[in-house]
Amino acid sequence: MNNRWLIPASIYRYAIWLLVVTGLGYACGDGNLRKEEVLTQYIEFVYQNDFAAAKALCTPAGQAHLDALESIMAAADGSTESSPPTIRAITCYPVNKTGSHACSAIVNDGVEETSKVYHLQETAAGWRVDQPPPDVESTVTQETIEKQ
Repeated sequence: MNNRWLIPASIYRYAIWLLVVTGLGYACGDGNLRKEEVLTQYIEFVYQNDFAAAKALCTPAGQAHLDALESIMAAADGSTESSPPTIRAITCYPVNKTGSHACSAIVNDGVEETSKVYHLQETAAGWRVDQPPPDVESTVTQETIEKQ
């Protein structure tokens, strides 16, 4: 028998080891989550009033928005406990060429089902929830009521 074409057993062990390490690398990933995963975690953190964890998934503008929300929640009377939300659907679509996406999420909080649009921005650190400035300027109107 010609032994010229036989592959030593050590090569098989090396190949298996290489496949395992490569598989673990893909399973663990690079730490960057898909935009839907970031939004899912963000919604769950906000509903659980874990604003510190939610802020880690935000741009600076998103963090400022959560600071305001957190101060409102702290000033509100009553229980701040909430049941974990059930996210029914998340649909994302690009809104411009700068890496910004709008994501529509349908969330059931155990009381009602709501739909809300979130804005996500692609950054060097991965996808982050953003709070963009409003598209239109708000105006203040004043109404005068005359007594008769």
